[in-house]
Amino acid sequence: MLKEENFAIISVIGPTASGKTALASNLARHFLEKGRAVDFVSLDTRQIYRALPILSGADPDELPQTENLQTYNLLTKEIDEEWSLGELVRETQEIIARAERENRQVLLVGGTLLYHQRVSENNDLTQVPPDDNLRFAAENMNLAQLQDWLKKIDENEFFSLNESDAQNPRRLVRKIEIAIYEKMHAEKLATPACHKTYKHYYVQPHYDFASLAKKITERVQARFIGGAIDEVQAVIRKDAEILSNKNWLSRMPLGFREIAQYLAGEIDAAECQRLWSLHEWQYAKRQKTFLQKLLLDDHTHLVDEREILTD
Repeated sequence: MLKEENFAIISVIGPTASGKTALASNLARHFLEKGRAVDFVSLDTRQIYRALPILSGADPDELPQTENLQTYNLLTKEIDEEWSLGELVRETQEIIARAERENRQVLLVGGTLLYHQRVSENNDLTQVPPDDNLRFAAENMNLAQLQDWLKKIDENEFFSLNESDAQNPRRLVRKIEIAIYEKMHAEKLATPACHKTYKHYYVQPHYDFASLAKKITERVQARFIGGAIDEVQAVIRKDAEILSNKNWLSRMPLGFREIAQYLAGEIDAAECQRLWSLHEWQYAKRQKTFLQKLLLDDHTHLVDEREILTD
């Protein structure tokens, strides 16, 4: 399949705990064995913080250890560092442009489907300027009102958000800005701003959704006893303000709030793990629903991993 392309990027997508990292690792080995260097770009923003590798499941050691494989966005930021979707998209586009010049294979892995789609869009949505009037109006709105506002403008956009973004007022306001801009400039955005010279393929692991809840529970239990508690405790000790800062707290990986409650004595270990597992499962179901919509999109190049591995 990729033999026919001069250059193509591959997105590895799927619900949480479905095996995306393992699949990406197999794909990376495939290209490395063929003599092609690989850029592994994580779009899972829960795995971006250096302080939380166990809680978020970010483990670069799962990938082939070679100088011909470069990783991006894995454990690269401090907890209090600011970042935005626009910044993430622009940096990823720069990686892709460089990879095309150097004939490297780009693998985009994890995160919400929205991020993957934004990376390959040929329009100026990531450069949408702030709307001062909109932001002034939003200052007097609570979280539920902001969520309802985005739903009215673009319901699909709202339900594509991960748990962190859906609970973050600042990001909701930015999504509303972009959604309104998109509707106002639909004709302009329908025309590509530049010529994209590559194709973007999507691949997802083979997994049994019925057994995903059990796998999530087991993974949560392993992380709970494997060091996630110490990570959360260290973050809180360094800056206890995070527990009262909604913007910071909403950016944390799932499990952070529950462990914080456990450390405060508000819930016991069993309830902490139950709630954490439940929230991971709810997130997985939302991901699956959005991915099902992707399958109906004729413009999406969804392929089976065997089509790549047999090239």
